[in-house]
Amino acid sequence: MLVPTQASVVDYLAAIDRLAPLIAAERQHFDRDRRLPDAVFNALAEAGLFRLYLPRSLGGPEFSPLDFMTIVEAASALDGSVGWLVGNGAGMSRIGGYLPEDVVRNWFADPLAFVVSATGAVGTAVEVEGGYRVSGRWPFGSGSHHATRFMGLARAKGPDGKDGAPLCCYFDRSDVRVDDTWFVSGLRGTGSCDFEVRDSFVPLSHTHLLIDFQPTQAGILYRLPGISAFSWTISVVPLGIARGALDAFIALASRKPRPGVPVNCATANWFRPWSAAPRLPCALREPCSSKP
Repeated sequence: MLVPTQASVVDYLAAIDRLAPLIAAERQHFDRDRRLPDAVFNALAEAGLFRLYLPRSLGGPEFSPLDFMTIVEAASALDGSVGWLVGNGAGMSRIGGYLPEDVVRNWFADPLAFVVSATGAVGTAVEVEGGYRVSGRWPFGSGSHHATRFMGLARAKGPDGKDGAPLCCYFDRSDVRVDDTWFVSGLRGTGSCDFEVRDSFVPLSHTHLLIDFQPTQAGILYRLPGISAFSWTISVVPLGIARGALDAFIALASRKPRPGVPVNCATANWFRPWSAAPRLPCALREPCSSKP
């Protein structure tokens, strides 16, 4: 991995900076293929960017929500699709605090481990000996092309046929059919396809309750409501995209002076509030206006 297990937030931000040339070189393929190229996904995985919430006891950094958001925002400033997948993939590494330790160790022993999750639909989980038989179809499986595991929300049904509590059910990739439905304009490189399972057996140890789950790790992070963790991921990505847009505009303004103006936008104090910025002579303003 590019980043040591016990690295700081600064180390992860530096890893993102190192990935910038690769992402710039491969970005042309994001829209064409509607997914990240393997080289980009693998580099993100090797940098540890899909396991930011993984417990320290399981070899992860177990970052706080604030640190998590700082890293995801930086990835999103680099590219929106990259940031979305870092946020969603790393966000799902918090399952290390919800599932049995031996299960999580096995899943994340794969350096390319990536768990896709979807709660936009509710499948059916019929209780059987040792677990559930699960069927369902879920939209917006971001990163489906590279997933090693999938999580689908399902409603448990007991032997009596009565509905139980909603469950998070985790499927092996071999049990999942991915439908290429991701024909969109925004975040096109995320490959957020539909996925489906039919009568797949899911062991009890590969499930946990959506709401009243029992943490398997001591960290406070794993006692916070899941909906809170989800909102941190969703909210910080557009902030990073906006930051990237501002950075790109400032960089462009710094190297491309306007014709007839002796200074460029970045050095003309035009980014300061109007009341605080010195007024340029009319000859240097374009177009000339008598309005304040």
